[in-house]
This record gives sequence, C-alpha cells and structure tokens, in this order.
Amino acid sequence: MRLFSALIIFIIILVIVVWFTHYSYKNGNLPQGAFYDTYENFVNTANYKYDEYFTPPSELYKKTVGYELDDNAKLALTKSKSKDEMYTNNEEAGTMSKSKTGDATENSFILASLYNFNVAPNEKSKKSQRKAKTTAAHYFNKTMNRIATDPVTILQTAPQPVEFMVDRAADFYEDYLIQVHAEDPELVRNIYVPNFDQIRTSVRSARTDEARKTAKKEKARLRHMPPKAIEQEIYFMEKSVPSDPQNVHNSNVVNDMSEIYQRVREKNMRDSFGTNQQTDEDIIKEIRTSIDSFPFTNPQQRAHATRVMETMSSNSIVTSLNASEKSIISDVWKRINSQENHDKRGLLKESFMDALASGVESGRDVCTMGRCSRVLGALTLLDKDSEISKPVKTTEILRNEALFKAHQTVLRVLKEYPSNISEAYQNPEKLLSASADVRQKVDELENTIKQEIETTLKSDYSNIKPVTLENIIRDAQAGV
Repeated sequence: MRLFSALIIFIIILVIVVWFTHYSYKNGNLPQGAFYDTYENFVNTANYKYDEYFTPPSELYKKTVGYELDDNAKLALTKSKSKDEMYTNNEEAGTMSKSKTGDATENSFILASLYNFNVAPNEKSKKSQRKAKTTAAHYFNKTMNRIATDPVTILQTAPQPVEFMVDRAADFYEDYLIQVHAEDPELVRNIYVPNFDQIRTSVRSARTDEARKTAKKEKARLRHMPPKAIEQEIYFMEKSVPSDPQNVHNSNVVNDMSEIYQRVREKNMRDSFGTNQQTDEDIIKEIRTSIDSFPFTNPQQRAHATRVMETMSSNSIVTSLNASEKSIISDVWKRINSQENHDKRGLLKESFMDALASGVESGRDVCTMGRCSRVLGALTLLDKDSEISKPVKTTEILRNEALFKAHQTVLRVLKEYPSNISEAYQNPEKLLSASADVRQKVDELENTIKQEIETTLKSDYSNIKPVTLENIIRDAQAGV
C-alpha cells in the first residue's frame, strides 16, 4: 500500500514538473542551454509524429516556413502526393464525387506551391531547380484544369477561394517564363500556359450564377429588396482571405513592399543630405546594442531578434527590392530614428523589435522576403509619411475592397437615374414587359455603372500592378 501511494505521489510530481517545464517553454521562460535544446527537440519530434499520423496536408502546408524544405514541407509533400494519386485515379475512372472536387483542387494547388516555394529554392543544381519548377507547373495545370472543368462545384466545395488559386498560378507562370527565357529563349515556346483570361471569365460567370441562385432562395426573407439588389448584395459581399504561408510572395505584396522601401530610401537621403552619414556597419552595431537593452517579454524573443538581425546583416541581395538585407534593415532603422518620426519613435522601435523576433517560426528562420516584409511592416500605421505607413495588401484584400467600392458605386448611380429605369434594372420581370425605350435606357444604365466602377477603381488603385487592377475591375463589373 505504501509503495502504491509513493508511486501515485511520484506520478503527480512528474506531471507537475512536465506541466511546469512545458508552460515555461511555451512562454519563453525556460532558460537557454542544453536542457532547452533537448526539450525543444523532444517537442518537435512529438509534434512531427502526431502530424505524420493525423494532420491533413492542408494543415501541414500552413505550418511550412518560407523557402525551407523542412520536415513539415516534406511530410506535406508525401501526404499531398498520396491524395493526388487517389484523386487522379478516381477522375480517370469517372468515380470522383462532386463533394471531393474542391479538396482535390486545393490538394494539387498545395503541391504546386510546395514545389515552387519549398523544393525548387533548395535544389543545388540548375537542372534540379528546373525540374522542380516543371513539377510545380504540372500541379498548377492540374489545379487550373479542375477549375476550368467545373468552376461552379469548385466555388462550392474548395476550401480556398478560387480567385486566390488562379492569381497564385498566374504569378507563378509570370516568373517561370521569365526564368526559362533567361536560360534559353527557345524553351519558352514549348511551355504550356493555361488560358487565364478564359478561366477567370468562367469563374466570374460561376460567381454570378451562384449569386443568382442564392438570391432566389433568399427572396422570401428579403422581400423588401428587388431581385437584382439581393443578387448584388451576395455577389459583392466580402470573401474570405486565405492565411497562406506564401502570401509574402503575392505579386501585389511584393509590389507594395518595393514602393514602400523606395520611399524610405528617398526620405533617408533627404534627411542625411549635408550631414555625416552613418555606414550600414555603424547602424548594425547600434541595432545590436538596442536589442541587448530592449525589454523583451522573454529571453526567447531576444534570442530570435538577435538571430534574425545577424542573418539580415549579411549582404545577401533581395532581387525584388534591389537591395541587400543589410541595407533594408539599416534603412528602416534610420527611418525610425528620423526627426519626422520623433513623436512615435518609442512605438516604432517596439514594432521593429517585435518584427525581428517574429522572424523565427517553429524554430526556423522565415525566408528572405518574410524577414524583409516583417522589418518594413514595423513602419505600418506608425510612420509619419502616409506612403510608408500604408498597410501592404494581398490581391485578395484588394479584391474585397474593390468589390465593396463597386457595390457603393452601383447604389450611387441607381439613385441618379429616373426611378422607372432603376426599378426596371433591378426587377427582371418589369424589364421583360418594359418598352423598347426603357430597355435601351437600362442598357445605358448598366454600361454607365461599369464605366463608373472602372473610373473609381483606376483612381483609387493607381499604384497596383496594371494586370492585377484590370482583373479586379473585371471581377467587379461582372456583378453588374
């Protein structure tokens, strides 16, 4: 009996020790050293084993970091390839259920992204990198084919927004063709590129059909609203924005970051004109000292911030920003300490330190663009200059904003037209029985709304990539 009681007490003490240790580890209070490293390896191994048996590929993909081909990425690849083989066999046998079509599309999209962002950058030879990019193209093509074949079902069943997957594939091909052309211009002719205009048109048509069907179901509940108004309320409503590990590589995000960084450099040049300029090395030393003295909430954050700062203090070039990481971190630090930002310098430094500390995820450094976006993001909503402090937006965020603006434009223009014309536009039954003159004026009204949407969006989003803006305008006009 005594032995049993002693065993129970031992187990309780062990549970308390394990709980306290894990609590300290999760909150960054476990001292750095051999025990910390051993415990971290234990936790990572346990998590990996759990992922190996239970976690679906989509969740594993969300755990991937930057350009790392780590255990999460490898496991996501293995599981996704097994699922894709199953889905492909079902498609070829004609036994694929509609309920699984969306999952199959997301799965091939994940494989394409993994080969593009995680596998290719880690290949040692040009030939291996090309092979990985070719594999990425294969899976992007699969994704686009599935969307083109049945866009309505994909809209209804895919966990990811369809436009998001199409945008990512289009971004991939834009970069891929440039890379291949640089190596051998003749090879570009042999690369199959999906017809993105046709795919986007099909998706828009599916969106409007879906809105129309949903509006009919909502008609009884919203009987105070005209049929077309209900349909547009549904079409223009806010869409989900994916939390994707590779959003930092979104073409509009890169475009925004480039503009913000150029503005930072311009401001720094004006501030330092006629004065003795600090070198990047001087600034790096200053940042080191600030990290050492900054009141982080736990030692782990300080260690991460130091680690990221040391990585960025190398002279590795960030091609999309046309600068080295050392220059980027130095320029942001200069901007924080500028006279213009004197009033918010404390908040900016706090944001900068948080940005550095967040550059390590799951024990690994995020990719180059991830580090740079975090450091530049330290200025967001805090910098005195509105062009520098503006939030960086993915294409999905911009699309949501644009659809909202388009809907407001529709409502505004309808108020400006005679009531009999706007009512005929919003009620298909009235339009059928309307005179030829009214129907002509309704056509004019529709064209006016589309033109107003284009004018508004081109004015409000003049700085985004032209091709991105054009696609978003067409998305918005499709709801008219």
